Amino acid sequence: YSLRLALEQPLFTGFTLRRSYQAAARAEALAEQRVRLERADVRALTQETYFTLLKTRQLRDVAEQLVTALDGHLEQTRLVYDAGRATELDVSRVQSRAAAARVSLVQLRGAEDSAHLALTTLLGIPSTTALDLAEVLDAVAAESLPAAAQLLSEALATRPELAIAQEGAALAAARAGVEGGSLWPQASLRFGYNYE
Repeated sequence: YSLRLALEQPLFTGFTLRRSYQAAARAEALAEQRVRLERADVRALTQETYFTLLKTRQLRDVAEQLVTALDGHLEQTRLVYDAGRATELDVSRVQSRAAAARVSLVQLRGAEDSAHLALTTLLGIPSTTALDLAEVLDAVAAESLPAAAQLLSEALATRPELAIAQEGAALAAARAGVEGGSLWPQASLRFGYNYE
């Protein structure tokens, strides 16, 4: 029988271990920035859906008022027609406007239902949940707003897309450093033992 024992210890690998660690740290930072971007996107989408639902509810209220007003106007026009002071064309015009308002009201109710479903889906609550919306108005005076240059610098500092691009460039540089480590000479210590 024979037995072989071998042991190998790298002494110098062209800085690839350190550069691989740096590349892994950059990849982790890049993943964190992507998570931050996704959270910002979900937050913006939720806010947009909230305001869409708020707007469609307000438009639906206006359309309901318009339908009620046109129905009253149609009744008055029919009374005037019965009295002989209006033509059939006048009645038809009011009927057409009332029908168009009803169609618009049905469309707005559908849009409201769609926005309600989208918002409840984003919030992760059942779609049958009734939502009470409140208008959010900023009570900030125009004088207290920061200057445009300051707003621009803050926006550039907090944009996740820029951070992702910077981390991606740093990760690519770290990976290039890992690959460049193979250009260095490699040194290893090998030990072997045979028993027969």
